[in-house]
Amino acid sequence: FSVAAFSRHAADDYGAKPVLLMPTCKKGSWQSSAQQSQKLMQAWKLSPFGEAKHGPLKEVASDGDGRRRAALYLVLMHKHLYEFLSNLPGLNLYTGEDGITMCFDPKHLFKRICTLLCSLKGILVNGVIINKTLVAQWLEKIPGHDCIHALLQPKDSQDVGCCALLRSCAIWIHLTYPRSRETPTVLSEKCLLDPFINPTISLSEEMIQLVKFAHMACALFIKHDGDFSHQLFGDIQCMIKSFISKIAHSKVLNPSLKVFLCLLGDDIPEILFGRSRMKGGHSPNHAVDELHQRFLSALRMDKIFRKYPYLERRARHLRLIRNRDVDHLSPRNWGWRPYHRVV
Repeated sequence: FSVAAFSRHAADDYGAKPVLLMPTCKKGSWQSSAQQSQKLMQAWKLSPFGEAKHGPLKEVASDGDGRRRAALYLVLMHKHLYEFLSNLPGLNLYTGEDGITMCFDPKHLFKRICTLLCSLKGILVNGVIINKTLVAQWLEKIPGHDCIHALLQPKDSQDVGCCALLRSCAIWIHLTYPRSRETPTVLSEKCLLDPFINPTISLSEEMIQLVKFAHMACALFIKHDGDFSHQLFGDIQCMIKSFISKIAHSKVLNPSLKVFLCLLGDDIPEILFGRSRMKGGHSPNHAVDELHQRFLSALRMDKIFRKYPYLERRARHLRLIRNRDVDHLSPRNWGWRPYHRVV
């Protein structure tokens, strides 16, 4: 199925509201995907229950599907977002109509980076191939670490927490052995992971760390070009650019609005899909009318969890941190912090 949904960027009621359910054979073209995106954006702009009631659309997120990536580049890369971002050298200022930007899910990017690290192909950094063999040697430096095999070959390839743990181990090694040439230096920087798992840092610190990683990724891409995934590089830059643009949009609309990094990407629809699948006894097969009924049940559950958040149990594989007290981070983890407002 192809599913499209709208959601709010706010501290509450940010659950996905599905508007499109369409069977697909996965053989469609990027041109048809671009037409779907354009029609959805036009419908939001024209509908009395869209922009007139809830405000303008400012971001379109995707899980990184190849056809949809090409479609989003066509639809959302032809206007300038200039007023607040023109003094940021190197930033791609092209957007879609009304300043709409594109974004790829951060958790999918984490998984893709760790998939490369856990493969024999690896990632080339300063002439050194960082692959599973070298990562295993690094992990052996951690005292008492007995799950090296589980980290490099996880049973669940969708386990985001395992990816976060692997990068956290690389950070620990670099901090412990800072002068060793055999330790991960560039890849161990926490500037990509920390903004998504640390609710104590401010909005400015989140922005600084992500921009830092954007420059590091750009340096690797320029140095190694063909040996660095063009799709991965583009998706990372789009994700970071979307966050920067969201801050600029909020500054225009209302500087007192809060900006939540955790709402980037397609994590909200993923939660909707998980609830709808649970309602069907975890069966992946269903007709369109049955999926419609499951989505209705999932939307009712969303209202219940919004009123009684302590009843919600998030999917384990969506957690960035394996901590009993820190579930999948949501606006309620950041909402009370005043320095997550736009200044």
